[in-house]
Amino acid sequence: MTLALAFVVAAAVAWYLQGRRRPGAGSSAAARARRLRSPLVRLADLAGIQTARGREAAQWAAGAAGERRTAARLEVLARDGWTVLHDRALPVGRANVDHLLISPSGVVFVVDSKCWSARYRLRIVAGRLRHAAMSRTGSEVSATRPELSPIISAARSSHWFP
Repeated sequence: MTLALAFVVAAAVAWYLQGRRRPGAGSSAAARARRLRSPLVRLADLAGIQTARGREAAQWAAGAAGERRTAARLEVLARDGWTVLHDRALPVGRANVDHLLISPSGVVFVVDSKCWSARYRLRIVAGRLRHAAMSRTGSEVSATRPELSPIISAARSSHWFP
Protein backbone atom coordinates (compact mmCIF):
# COMPACT_ATOMS: atom_id res chain seq x y z
CA MET A 1 0.00 0.00 0.00
CA THR A 2 2.73 2.50 0.94
CA LEU A 3 4.69 1.54 -2.18
CA ALA A 4 1.65 2.33 -4.35
CA LEU A 5 1.19 5.66 -2.55
CA ALA A 6 4.87 6.50 -3.05
CA PHE A 7 4.53 5.69 -6.75
CA VAL A 8 1.46 7.94 -7.09
CA VAL A 9 3.23 10.82 -5.32
CA ALA A 10 6.33 10.38 -7.50
CA ALA A 11 4.19 10.34 -10.65
CA ALA A 12 2.33 13.49 -9.53
CA VAL A 13 5.60 15.32 -8.82
CA ALA A 14 7.03 14.28 -12.19
CA TRP A 15 3.86 15.43 -13.97
CA TYR A 16 4.02 18.78 -12.14
CA LEU A 17 7.70 19.34 -12.90
CA GLN A 18 7.22 18.45 -16.54
CA GLY A 19 4.57 21.13 -17.00
CA ARG A 20 6.43 23.93 -15.21
CA ARG A 21 7.90 26.73 -17.25
CA ARG A 22 11.66 26.57 -17.30
CA PRO A 23 13.16 30.04 -17.68
CA GLY A 24 15.77 30.81 -20.28
CA ALA A 25 16.27 30.60 -24.00
CA GLY A 26 13.84 28.32 -25.79
CA SER A 27 11.64 27.80 -22.73
CA SER A 28 8.37 28.74 -24.43
CA ALA A 29 9.11 26.52 -27.45
CA ALA A 30 10.13 23.65 -25.16
CA ALA A 31 6.92 24.09 -23.15
CA ARG A 32 4.87 23.95 -26.35
CA ALA A 33 6.65 20.73 -27.35
CA ARG A 34 5.91 19.22 -23.93
CA ARG A 35 2.22 20.15 -24.18
CA LEU A 36 1.98 18.50 -27.60
CA ARG A 37 3.56 15.26 -26.37
CA SER A 38 0.53 13.85 -24.62
CA PRO A 39 0.75 10.32 -23.22
CA LEU A 40 -0.90 8.94 -26.38
CA VAL A 41 1.58 10.78 -28.62
CA ARG A 42 4.46 9.39 -26.56
CA LEU A 43 3.01 5.90 -26.80
CA ALA A 44 2.69 6.28 -30.58
CA ASP A 45 6.32 7.47 -30.73
CA LEU A 46 7.44 4.41 -28.76
CA ALA A 47 5.51 2.17 -31.17
CA GLY A 48 7.14 3.91 -34.14
CA ILE A 49 3.88 5.47 -35.32
CA GLN A 50 4.20 8.97 -36.78
CA THR A 51 1.53 11.45 -35.69
CA ALA A 52 0.94 15.07 -36.69
CA ARG A 53 1.23 16.17 -33.06
CA GLY A 54 4.45 14.19 -32.67
CA ARG A 55 5.97 15.86 -35.73
CA GLU A 56 4.85 19.29 -34.51
CA ALA A 57 6.32 18.59 -31.06
CA ALA A 58 9.61 17.60 -32.68
CA GLN A 59 9.66 20.88 -34.64
CA TRP A 60 9.01 22.90 -31.46
CA ALA A 61 11.73 20.96 -29.62
CA ALA A 62 14.19 21.60 -32.48
CA GLY A 63 13.32 25.30 -32.32
CA ALA A 64 13.97 25.33 -28.57
CA ALA A 65 17.34 23.65 -29.09
CA GLY A 66 18.21 26.21 -31.77
CA GLU A 67 17.28 29.06 -29.41
CA ARG A 68 19.51 27.59 -26.69
CA ARG A 69 22.43 27.32 -29.14
CA THR A 70 21.90 30.93 -30.24
CA ALA A 71 21.77 32.03 -26.57
CA ALA A 72 25.06 30.29 -25.88
CA ARG A 73 26.69 32.20 -28.74
CA LEU A 74 25.22 35.51 -27.54
CA GLU A 75 26.52 35.11 -23.98
CA VAL A 76 29.92 36.46 -25.04
CA LEU A 77 28.18 39.83 -25.45
CA ALA A 78 27.05 39.77 -21.81
CA ARG A 79 30.69 39.55 -20.75
CA ASP A 80 31.33 42.71 -22.79
CA GLY A 81 28.66 44.73 -20.98
CA TRP A 82 25.62 44.00 -23.15
CA THR A 83 22.24 43.16 -21.62
CA VAL A 84 21.13 39.85 -23.10
CA LEU A 85 17.55 38.70 -22.46
CA HIS A 86 16.00 35.53 -23.81
CA ASP A 87 12.46 34.34 -24.55
CA ARG A 88 10.52 37.46 -23.61
CA ALA A 89 6.76 37.35 -24.03
CA LEU A 90 5.16 40.34 -25.69
CA PRO A 91 2.60 42.14 -23.52
CA VAL A 92 -0.15 41.44 -26.05
CA GLY A 93 -0.91 38.10 -27.71
CA ARG A 94 1.06 34.86 -27.71
CA ALA A 95 4.17 36.03 -29.58
CA ASN A 96 7.59 36.26 -28.00
CA VAL A 97 11.01 37.69 -28.70
CA ASP A 98 13.66 34.97 -28.85
CA HIS A 99 16.60 37.20 -27.89
CA LEU A 100 16.71 40.88 -26.95
CA LEU A 101 20.14 42.52 -26.97
CA ILE A 102 20.89 45.96 -25.56
CA SER A 103 24.32 47.39 -26.26
CA PRO A 104 26.23 49.32 -23.60
CA SER A 105 25.28 52.51 -25.51
CA GLY A 106 21.56 51.60 -25.43
CA VAL A 107 21.03 50.31 -28.98
CA VAL A 108 18.42 47.51 -29.01
CA PHE A 109 18.62 44.45 -31.26
CA VAL A 110 15.99 41.72 -31.63
CA VAL A 111 17.34 38.32 -32.71
CA ASP A 112 14.87 35.73 -33.95
CA SER A 113 16.35 32.22 -33.94
CA LYS A 114 15.52 29.85 -36.74
CA CYS A 115 16.46 26.21 -36.90
CA TRP A 116 17.22 25.62 -40.57
CA SER A 117 18.65 22.48 -42.06
CA ALA A 118 22.43 22.27 -41.87
CA ARG A 119 22.44 20.56 -45.28
CA TYR A 120 22.26 23.97 -46.92
CA ARG A 121 24.64 26.86 -46.38
CA LEU A 122 23.48 30.34 -45.53
CA ARG A 123 24.66 32.75 -48.21
CA ILE A 124 24.24 36.42 -48.99
CA VAL A 125 23.45 36.95 -52.67
CA ALA A 126 22.83 40.48 -53.94
CA GLY A 127 22.25 41.69 -50.39
CA ARG A 128 19.66 39.01 -49.55
CA LEU A 129 20.05 36.19 -47.06
CA ARG A 130 19.48 32.84 -48.77
CA HIS A 131 19.08 29.35 -47.35
CA ALA A 132 19.04 26.63 -50.00
CA ALA A 133 17.21 28.18 -52.97
CA MET A 134 14.93 30.38 -50.84
CA SER A 135 15.38 34.02 -49.95
CA ARG A 136 15.09 34.51 -46.19
CA THR A 137 15.13 38.31 -46.19
CA GLY A 138 11.81 39.56 -47.52
CA SER A 139 8.75 37.97 -45.96
CA GLU A 140 10.42 37.02 -42.68
CA VAL A 141 11.59 40.58 -42.08
CA SER A 142 8.26 42.07 -43.16
CA ALA A 143 6.38 39.67 -40.89
CA THR A 144 8.19 41.06 -37.84
CA ARG A 145 7.06 44.66 -38.41
CA PRO A 146 3.74 44.25 -36.52
CA GLU A 147 5.76 42.93 -33.55
CA LEU A 148 7.91 46.07 -33.31
CA SER A 149 5.30 48.26 -31.61
CA PRO A 150 4.75 45.89 -28.63
CA ILE A 151 8.52 45.38 -28.35
CA ILE A 152 9.11 49.13 -28.15
CA SER A 153 6.25 49.54 -25.64
CA ALA A 154 7.55 46.71 -23.45
CA ALA A 155 11.08 48.09 -23.50
CA ARG A 156 9.86 51.59 -22.59
CA SER A 157 7.69 50.33 -19.74
CA SER A 158 10.53 48.20 -18.34
CA HIS A 159 8.25 45.15 -18.73
CA TRP A 160 11.25 42.94 -19.47
CA PHE A 161 13.78 44.25 -17.06
CA PRO A 162 14.32 42.79 -13.59
